[in-house]
Amino acid sequence: MLRRVLASRDGKAAVMAAVVFGAGFVLLYSGAYASEDSAVPWAATQYGFPAQVLVVTLAMVCLGVALRYRFPLAVLVVGTVGFVADVLMGASLATILIYTDNIYAACVYGPRSMWRLLLMIATAASIAVGGAVYAVQQQLGGSLVFMVVIAAVLVTPVVTAAVVRQNRDRAEDQRVRADQLARMAELDRRQAVAAERNRMARELHDAIANRLSVIVLQSTALLSREDLDAETRRRLLATIHDDGVQGLDELRTMIGVLRDDEEEEPVTAAPRGLPAVQALVDGLGDEARLTVEGEPRPLPAAVELASFRIVQEAVTNALKHGGGPADVRLAYREEGVELQIENRLPGAAPARLPGGGLGLPGMRERAEALGGRFTAGEAPGDRWRVEAVLPAPSAKEVHR
Repeated sequence: MLRRVLASRDGKAAVMAAVVFGAGFVLLYSGAYASEDSAVPWAATQYGFPAQVLVVTLAMVCLGVALRYRFPLAVLVVGTVGFVADVLMGASLATILIYTDNIYAACVYGPRSMWRLLLMIATAASIAVGGAVYAVQQQLGGSLVFMVVIAAVLVTPVVTAAVVRQNRDRAEDQRVRADQLARMAELDRRQAVAAERNRMARELHDAIANRLSVIVLQSTALLSREDLDAETRRRLLATIHDDGVQGLDELRTMIGVLRDDEEEEPVTAAPRGLPAVQALVDGLGDEARLTVEGEPRPLPAAVELASFRIVQEAVTNALKHGGGPADVRLAYREEGVELQIENRLPGAAPARLPGGGLGLPGMRERAEALGGRFTAGEAPGDRWRVEAVLPAPSAKEVHR
């Protein structure tokens, strides 16, 4: 227990205080003060005070050494009282030297502005003492000597402490800044992870869940309709097969991207563009119709992927929740491509498949990520309408 106390910062300060008190006591015994007869131990001071009283002032400044970390301001007050009393009674060398540590501790461990205040006070005191000596003795040299001595005692520890304090505060500011940067980096990492998870969820939903939904719908039709002819059954089975194969291909592609070190979104591996939309609608037979306006042209890969995913999701929602075929309109404009998917509302009829609530947010995220617009809601005639505008300027628009 004692070893632990002595190893602490306050314990080391107490040991230091005891050591300097012992050294100061030796100096007092040797006559290192303004005494009447320095050859006689414990001779009275030049001002008529017994030398033993200087032990009290020495103890006061040494107490400041012991408490320098816990009570730096109180240490300065007690040490100043002891210093002034010592100078007035006998000016012992030990007390004066140890008092400089009281000043240093107050500047380093006290408030940040303490060193500035003490620097002004110490400078003013040095000048005042030098002026007082000159006024009494009328000797410029003597007054300058006193001024330098007082400045060495009072100003030097303040300046030294100011340098140490500024370096320590600078290091602390850098540590705080480093902690802030680390927290910001952690927040950025979490946001990046959340964004990547959302992207993966959106891709899985659009690429796999929609395919499975179509497969479930078409297989349900096969199981529930006994009046279907052989050609219709063959076409539905072929569509189920194609959707299953394409879903597996997209799933393998996504797994490969997750295993790869590349961080780019897999926009080139998935179906996209007008051919993919046409194939999607053709595979649904009477459940969907496609209308193309404008002159089809190649679009950026991200726009083609987003247009296909939005049509795929909207048509799948129409099949799951709607009351009729989905009408798909794909319009090529100078400034981009417009998508519109409409279907009849089912009224009070229940949805044929439950939804996960990710479709509309996913479509909106895809459109807004490209700087486009997305709306979804009821339209006149008891219909549900999904609209998206994806910016993709044509060559004429770019060079205009």
